[in-house]
Amino acid sequence: MTVGTAAVHETRKGGRTTALILATAGFAVNFWAWALLSPLSSTYKEMLRLTPFEASVLVAIPVIVGPLGRIVLGALTDRYGGRLMFAVASMLGVVPVVFLAFAGSYPALLAGGFVLGLIYQATGSYAIGLMLLAAVAAAAFVYCWFVLRSPRIARLTQEEGI
Repeated sequence: MTVGTAAVHETRKGGRTTALILATAGFAVNFWAWALLSPLSSTYKEMLRLTPFEASVLVAIPVIVGPLGRIVLGALTDRYGGRLMFAVASMLGVVPVVFLAFAGSYPALLAGGFVLGLIYQATGSYAIGLMLLAAVAAAAFVYCWFVLRSPRIARLTQEEGI
């Protein structure tokens, strides 16, 4: 193996690890943001004097509208790729989280929960996040299982610079 091939091999190896760590961290943060309303519902219930039905609707809104966003954002993910859409959805998702921090009325909380469900449940938490994690983990598994365990495949990939 030449020095250049070794450097490429190490860079790709490090890139997979970095991608796996970033995808996992992004997935965790997005899931946390999507699940934000559930633990805060009792606080909002006391603060806004909501009925039990209103509090349960507040918690259910992000869950109910998520599949609507999955249709559109899933198609965009197929077209533009998981990395780009994951980053875009994560950045766009900051808006409803900040909005919910300053929302002071029940309709505002419902609107924020609606947008939160469309963005985070549809993309970061499930559709894109899991696809991205699965792709990174599958690539790492295949590489470790087949390439590292088979001397012939390892030699061939080193010769090709893979």
